[in-house]
Amino acid sequence: MGCRQVQDQCLVRSACLLTQSSDLADREIRSSLISRTKQHSAAIKAVQFNPHRQELLATSGAKGELYITDLNNADNPFRLGTATARADDFDALDWNKVVPHIMATAGSGGFVTVWDVKAKKESLTLNNYGRKPVSAVAWNPDLPTKLATASPSDQDPLILLWDLRNSSAPERILKGHEQGVLSLSWCGQDSDLLLSSGKDNRNICWNPHTGEQVGEFPIVTNWTFQTRFHPEYPHMLATASFDGKIAVSTLQNTNAKTDATAEPANHAQDAADFFANVQTQPQASSFSLQKPPKWLKRPVGASFGFGGKLVRFCAIKDADPKKPSTKSKIEISKVETDG
Repeated sequence: MGCRQVQDQCLVRSACLLTQSSDLADREIRSSLISRTKQHSAAIKAVQFNPHRQELLATSGAKGELYITDLNNADNPFRLGTATARADDFDALDWNKVVPHIMATAGSGGFVTVWDVKAKKESLTLNNYGRKPVSAVAWNPDLPTKLATASPSDQDPLILLWDLRNSSAPERILKGHEQGVLSLSWCGQDSDLLLSSGKDNRNICWNPHTGEQVGEFPIVTNWTFQTRFHPEYPHMLATASFDGKIAVSTLQNTNAKTDATAEPANHAQDAADFFANVQTQPQASSFSLQKPPKWLKRPVGASFGFGGKLVRFCAIKDADPKKPSTKSKIEISKVETDG
């Protein structure tokens, strides 16, 4: 047998082994697959499960396509809206955190649309500050009529806070990013914490109610296109960047602050300086909260004083049991003792 024949036989055997491995992988995928739908005719750009009804999955994408899939009947998803009514892409979506059947979509067309999934229709539409494109949308976890939107534009890297009861203009504008904002994440356990990340490689934490920056996490080496608070452990968060890395950080930072004069990665500089000083590792974190987050605050407390006095504090319950307590009261009483 010649060398050429031996080589041909080796190639055939290698091809057979690759085919067998591929078939095995396909069988494993098929065995774990719950369902598959092909309703979208173009790219899917956002997916999210309903936080109240986890069997409902929303998917949005190009050509204004928005589908709701009930996993109990996954073969029959239904569409919200029509192709003739909306042709721009839906790049982001978010379910309302208080009202289960309300959700919002947004995209490059500069509109934010609020949908009533129960009625299967559009509820209202926001003109995003002169129809600026929208890269992310996030509902306030406590207040069902308030949401935040982010702009990916490098000319206007803004975060806009809206109240739907007066949707003609944003309630507040957050400015801090130097290039377009790509992602938002509102902390479910403390609405005073809002994360944003963007093209300037930065991951900033805001107090959206005051508009101040309460901290910043390590600057990485590429665009940070997504950031998320952990749903169960809110002191943890993760950020994904285009250098293929996922950075996990924590609010419970005890590191000393870094030098504020250090130049962030990838700032404008000539080509020679860029390649000489290019950063391969993220900078150290300089994040530090000025006040404890809500899940670390004591709900009640007491202390004895002179003359048998007892000082107590506790939260004042709201008339609506679904609303979180935002105020506290202090009571001073005298403890009677025998002898």
